[in-house]
Amino acid sequence: MDYNSFLEKQLKNNQKIIYDYSGIFDQEIVKKYAFILTKLSKQYIVTQRRLFYVFVELGQNIGYYSDETEKIGEKNIGKGNLLVYEADDHIGFIIGNVINNKALNVFLRKCKIINSLDRDSLREFKRYQRNLIPGTNGGAHIGLIMVALTTRKKIDVDVLKIDDEYSFFSINVNVEKETT
Repeated sequence: MDYNSFLEKQLKNNQKIIYDYSGIFDQEIVKKYAFILTKLSKQYIVTQRRLFYVFVELGQNIGYYSDETEKIGEKNIGKGNLLVYEADDHIGFIIGNVINNKALNVFLRKCKIINSLDRDSLREFKRYQRNLIPGTNGGAHIGLIMVALTTRKKIDVDVLKIDDEYSFFSINVNVEKETT
């Protein structure tokens, strides 16, 4: 299935695609696109740091947790999709992967909670999640909390149902062009 066309539909008229990628999200790919985002935002210091941090977090999650994988050597590496785009006032990316619908429901509940919290409450929620026993309460999802804290925006999620067992979900991240 061509998921990049699904991602492209999420773009606004003023957003221009700079790069698109579909495939495994191993350490080398995550480093490559983190470098591209860093280079693209080099004159916007604050934007650069935020984009780098959030992309590495989400890119690694695809590599570890995508339900669509490819065996590389001894490891199964998660596959996903990426669009890097730019607009007049921000730089962003849309990143996504296949997920089991049961896990998706937990993920969407966490996003709803995260999106309902203000900045101070997000910090408190992050501390609470860190203290949970791993694997309880649907996972900690500290990375999602950090995405919301870092971008200072709600988590923008879109879902494409594949079948009764799997869906493709994406997260759209954009960071305002800021130098200080």
